[in-house]
Amino acid sequence: CPYTVWPGILSGGGSRPASTGYVLRSGASTVLNIPTPWTGRFWARTQCTNNGGRLVCATEDCASGQVGCNGAGAIPPVTLAEFTLGGDGGKDFYDISLVDGFNLPMSITPRGRLGCAVSSCPANVNSVCPSEFSIKNGRGTIAFKEGWCSNLRGLDSRLSKDLLSDLQKLHCKVIANQS
Repeated sequence: CPYTVWPGILSGGGSRPASTGYVLRSGASTVLNIPTPWTGRFWARTQCTNNGGRLVCATEDCASGQVGCNGAGAIPPVTLAEFTLGGDGGKDFYDISLVDGFNLPMSITPRGRLGCAVSSCPANVNSVCPSEFSIKNGRGTIAFKEGWCSNLRGLDSRLSKDLLSDLQKLHCKVIANQS
């Protein structure tokens, strides 16, 4: 990312990683060792500030007030990276999910295994977000409301159907992968 993010981690089952959140500076990377089996999700909190000793984020906040989310999930709208590690038959499954909204582009790029595909939503969907589904601050659109797919599917106009198609087919490669 060209800016600092505060990844949050929520475990759904199995072993738990040592951390439930951390700071990731622009251009940096980190390695997390997560014992298997594990299911859970990652998200990237943005525009976080220390407000009276509490961490407060503009998007995807988990409301823990700390860098670690401590068992709390992200508050939508949120782009999610979802994983099942060491699942059925020892297989790993992963995907990028926009079911709870969108706040930033995200990709999962597997390493070390042949035949595993990238799952990504690399485009800034906020740039094509209709105003009725956008969340704005002084810097412009910062997130796409949760349930936007359901909201768009509920509309009958051709524009809505075309927009949904564009977002899903052109901007995102949101597919479940297994390794």
